[in-house]
Amino acid sequence: MATNKEPTSVIVQKVLERYEAGIPLFTREVLEDINRQLEEGRNSVTIKDYYGRECNYTLKKSKSAAVSIGYRSIDALTQLMPSDPGSKHNERPVTIASTSYGTQKHATVEQIRTAFEHEQTAWKESKACQNLTEQIKSLTADGITKIVGFGLGAVAYQVEDVGRETRRALAQHAAMLTIAEGLEQKGKHEVKCYSQDPVNEGAGNEFLKTIGITPLDNPKGFLAVDGEMLVVMSISPNIPVRQVVADISRPVAMLVNTIEEKPKREWKWMTMEDGHFTCLSPYSTDPVSSRVLRMAEDYDEFPFNYADDMFGKVALYVKKDNVT
Repeated sequence: MATNKEPTSVIVQKVLERYEAGIPLFTREVLEDINRQLEEGRNSVTIKDYYGRECNYTLKKSKSAAVSIGYRSIDALTQLMPSDPGSKHNERPVTIASTSYGTQKHATVEQIRTAFEHEQTAWKESKACQNLTEQIKSLTADGITKIVGFGLGAVAYQVEDVGRETRRALAQHAAMLTIAEGLEQKGKHEVKCYSQDPVNEGAGNEFLKTIGITPLDNPKGFLAVDGEMLVVMSISPNIPVRQVVADISRPVAMLVNTIEEKPKREWKWMTMEDGHFTCLSPYSTDPVSSRVLRMAEDYDEFPFNYADDMFGKVALYVKKDNVT
């Protein structure tokens, strides 16, 4: 595909106008096409950009290489870094590349299980768990068949240390099981759990299977968000999950970071503690957009109290016609 030769300001304005006109950045058609090409084992993948133009990506094949699908929010497409004013701006909401997640020695399935049981016990005894259990009672559970989680964190830790991030991930997966249990008790039917997070390869994915959570490769998690009768769970992911969901579905409920309009910020140059000079982004990896705000209007918000640093500022959103 030829590079767009228009001035960056013109490109950005057109993208914003299309977005505000309601044209989805992310579509099920594009995700299904990516998934089909990956299942066929292709070395070259074609993905349509925001204007429907085909873009080709070459993937490297090796034992250490993994596929990484990138999702660029409307913020990332239109708030460009000052030092890189549009040179890589190609109106591409979805991209793909080969990557590697490292070769550190991670814990075994049994070691992960021991750590999980400890965190699950602490979770079940917490006020946050009690609060979430009560909130689940507000849902009309009839017909809810699954929970799909995104970016809940790596459960396979480096052998030397079960750090804060691992404990956070284990607690969030324990919370997913709590939601499933509550829905099953209320709806009197099975609720399946799925998780899309590329960092949970190897022992991490094997462990998740043992506790009833099915790992899904990217983009199969988003393709599993295929209707209303499901719950989406995503807490501080490194991709714009809420913007993707706003474009492809309206789940009956979402446990996500609080949806609220953020003040407009600019890129800011700062000197870090180690002396490194860097430019701080004005938006998060999962930013709230105008379309996400409009989506939230269809939901009642239930605060997730006592969430502490294992979850952050999170709320349960339930579609207004599904509150008991």
